[in-house]
Amino acid sequence: MATKAAAGAWRKASLLEALFSVDVYKRSQGITIRTLSFVGLMIFVLWGAQLLYARLITATYPLRVGVPLVLVVLSGWICFRLVNYPPFADFLIETEWEMRKVTWPTWSQLKRATAVVIAVTLLMAGFLYVVDLIWMGVLRLMGVLWVPSPQQAEQAAAELIRFGQWLAQWWLS
Repeated sequence: MATKAAAGAWRKASLLEALFSVDVYKRSQGITIRTLSFVGLMIFVLWGAQLLYARLITATYPLRVGVPLVLVVLSGWICFRLVNYPPFADFLIETEWEMRKVTWPTWSQLKRATAVVIAVTLLMAGFLYVVDLIWMGVLRLMGVLWVPSPQQAEQAAAELIRFGQWLAQWWLS
C-alpha cells in the first residue's frame, strides 16, 4: 500500500513540476504533431473565449475583455505544458513516428476506395429503405403503426421549427 501512495504522490509532484516548468521536453522530437495538437487545443480555447466575451455583453469593457484574455493566457500555458508533459509528449512523439511508417494510398487508389465506400453506402441505404417500407406496410396492416395525415405532419413540422427558433434565440442570447 505504501508503494502505491508513494507512486501517486510522485505522479502528482511531477505533474505540478511539469505545469510550472519552462523546459520543452525532447525539443527536437515530435515537433509537427505537438504543434498541431497545441493549435487544435487553442482553437477550442479561443472559441470558448469568444463565447464568453459575447456572454459578458453587459459587463464593463475591462471585465468583458480582461476575463477572456486571462483565461486564454492561462489556458494557452496549460496547453503548452500539456504537449510537453512527458507521458503525453512521448505518446505524441510515438504517434508521429508511427504515422511516418504508414503507406499512404496513391490518388487513384484513394478515388477508387472512396467510390467503393460511397457505392456500398448508397446500396445499403436503398436496401434499408426498401426493408423499412416493407415493415411499415406490414405493421400498418396489423394496425400497430399509425401514420399521421399530411395536415398533422405539417403541424408537427411547424412546432419543430418554432422549437428550433426558440433554441437558437436562447443560445445566442
